Amino acid sequence: MEHNDIHIEQLKSEVLAQFGRTLDSPTDYDALSLSITESVGEHISVSTLKRLYGYDKRTTTPRPSTLSALARYIGYAGWSDFVEKKSGEPIEECNDTTNTPKRRHRHGIIIAAMAIIIAIGIALSIPSKTIHTPPAPTIDPVEQIRDKWATLTATKCDSIRSLRNSCSTDEYIKVVEGFYYPYTFEILRQGIHDDISRLNISDPIELNLIEADIFSHCQEIGINLVRECYRGNDSSTTVAE
Repeated sequence: MEHNDIHIEQLKSEVLAQFGRTLDSPTDYDALSLSITESVGEHISVSTLKRLYGYDKRTTTPRPSTLSALARYIGYAGWSDFVEKKSGEPIEECNDTTNTPKRRHRHGIIIAAMAIIIAIGIALSIPSKTIHTPPAPTIDPVEQIRDKWATLTATKCDSIRSLRNSCSTDEYIKVVEGFYYPYTFEILRQGIHDDISRLNISDPIELNLIEADIFSHCQEIGINLVRECYRGNDSSTTVAE
């Protein structure tokens, strides 16, 4: 199925409308990825969303599975259903005559002729041209680590938020603090350090900068939980950042 750029732009616009906020920071992309997962049970990585919406300047063609998950997020059965309803006609009939019997017969003749030519070329030891396929887009390992820990942190914070209405304000504050400090400064920090240490980067300064950047990004997700916890509370507390 060919991707229609106009339909992709329509899909992106309706996804943002469903999300209800703009994508101006990495945290926004974390939130959109989590929202999609919670809504349709399918995960689209933060790095994929960043490339799709231009936050990451490396452009790639979105996979059909990504487009289908986004279409389901806004209430369609999938990408095919979205395109069909937007175009007003079934996808297979979109003024494309490639599926008519006459065209299929013509294609069959062409394919058979090409097969004969290739067979003759092999028999006569005629070297065939090498077809170069573009390499698959590489996945940035740093982005993988960032996405992994940002998603995990956001998920754990949402689990804590689900307890808000089942306990008093003071009890909830203790729950939040009991989660935030050990998770952030033990599990999160150590986990990021271990993952970054496995990267093939020899410069220790670069490693430290990357680790600090990812930790700061993920810590901010946890800090938002603590800030929410103290809203409406008379006590003034400073979060250790």
